[in-house]
Amino acid sequence: MLNEEQKKAYFEELAASGAKKLCGLGTCTSGFPCGHEKHSMVKPARLMSTAPECPLAKYNIQAERDPRPFWEKKRSEIEPTEEELFALCALCENGEVTELADGEYLELVRKDIRYCFDCHVAMARDGMAELSAEARMS
Repeated sequence: MLNEEQKKAYFEELAASGAKKLCGLGTCTSGFPCGHEKHSMVKPARLMSTAPECPLAKYNIQAERDPRPFWEKKRSEIEPTEEELFALCALCENGEVTELADGEYLELVRKDIRYCFDCHVAMARDGMAELSAEARMS
């Protein structure tokens, strides 16, 4: 079992990797005024979040222009994993992680769901959950 310091370091490493995949691969579709180039084909919706700024802003990710077309990139280079998304939420001021009684699993609790309305991390987690549910129904 990891102690608190080891757990935090593990989450920080995963979160940094996930933030880079969500925020550093090109243009941004977020409605937050984050300073990143906005995607020309996607007009961001009006912000509904209670977050004062983009939840990924604290990672100071700079967009990198990779000259390779998307089909030449590995999936692991461009798509965050469930673990990376969990770590981002675990380190967010709106997230709280609790260990279940058996000590085996961690559970994520969102303190204010409105905070997550416009968050890329929440959207990615919800999208993964939806794809998983659709796959189970096939």
